[in-house]
Amino acid sequence: MYHLSETHQFGRLEIVSEYMRFDIPRTFLAQSPQLARERRYVFVNWVEEKDECDGWYYITINEDEKNRLENGSIQLRDIYLYKSIYYIETPFDTTQPTVERLLTTAEIDQEALPDPGYGISLDSDGFSLVYKDPEHYKTTNAFHEVRIYRNRSTRPIEWNAVQAILGAWGRICEGILRNISERAMFLPFYSEPGSYKMMFKTSNNEGLLETVLTAVDLLSTPNADWITGLKDLDVDPKYVEELINALTEHELQFDLRAHTGTVISNINFQRIPESTQALNQYNQIAISSAQIPQANDINRIIRYIDAKATMTPFTSETEQITSRQVSYYETAAKILGFVNGVNMLTPVGYKLHGIDNQQDKMRLLRDRFEQSLCGWAWMQYNGAASINEVDPDSATEFLTQYSIGLSQDTARRRAATLRNWAMLFREV
Repeated sequence: MYHLSETHQFGRLEIVSEYMRFDIPRTFLAQSPQLARERRYVFVNWVEEKDECDGWYYITINEDEKNRLENGSIQLRDIYLYKSIYYIETPFDTTQPTVERLLTTAEIDQEALPDPGYGISLDSDGFSLVYKDPEHYKTTNAFHEVRIYRNRSTRPIEWNAVQAILGAWGRICEGILRNISERAMFLPFYSEPGSYKMMFKTSNNEGLLETVLTAVDLLSTPNADWITGLKDLDVDPKYVEELINALTEHELQFDLRAHTGTVISNINFQRIPESTQALNQYNQIAISSAQIPQANDINRIIRYIDAKATMTPFTSETEQITSRQVSYYETAAKILGFVNGVNMLTPVGYKLHGIDNQQDKMRLLRDRFEQSLCGWAWMQYNGAASINEVDPDSATEFLTQYSIGLSQDTARRRAATLRNWAMLFREV
């Protein structure tokens, strides 16, 4: 058996799987008794031969990474992603101690890593290294995986919890990717049977994960400006709170993993109580751009509802406005609850149409705005019990601070609509 020098970092190791040999094992998996109890391994790859020693790269991997490596679904090179790499010199004189050093990113010799396309194959003779086109591997660095689990518990995880968590995760990722590219892609790829692990394929996985890791670090930092930091990252605080609430409610944890299976981040709701409270306070006032009306002429909303009820046209030609402006009134009617998601009148929409008195129509519009997310948030911002107590001139500052997905210029334009509505409602 090949002698492995004892190291301070990993202790005394023994080879458990040998992947490539040339005179001596050059690429292999090793384990110590402690690592065996933790179900972890050390992946070892020979780097160079010097006058008095061999040089090696050592990294730790988990059971999932080992399985994906040995079943050939990932290439060898990818196993180094998101890893701390130790450079170990083992003297030919076995009476001499090893030399160990944790490498910085700049110190890692990329040419010393396995070439792209090389992976592991298993046949009747055992393991060996094989080359395939990198595109033939099941997953690449365009993928990431999430794992949902309950620590130290065998209690089953409810399906509604999984749906809530994966749904929130998808909305967070889609929001980040849209700000990277309008053609961003975020798709579920596959899940492992009998597990709570899901693999996703994205169009800019590296940029996505970089943003997510920064956001997780931010939320774990005491007394940070969490809200400003998330907005600067184009991460919607509402979706973050949604994810954390789902984890908290069901006492679950969330691992973010590379496609290789290595854990690159963990979201544990118990470690971020302060930032969670700040998210809750902010999200009571914050609103997304889709929830902010931009229909300046409130009477035209009434005409839109009347047109829907009487099945008469409401178009750019009938209103002498642009098609884009027509969509503003359709959206405003949805925000106020007069039409549903497919622009069909709701009961309250028919109610508005059936009111003859203009003042009564305006009172219903005012009540619906107060009950909308935008109206409620604006009242909360002003500490007001009704929209008539709101300061109309606070609209710009309110949207600048608490809108999600609006530039300052757009916030100022939307504020003009809010200001106009508030002034009209005061006349009712």
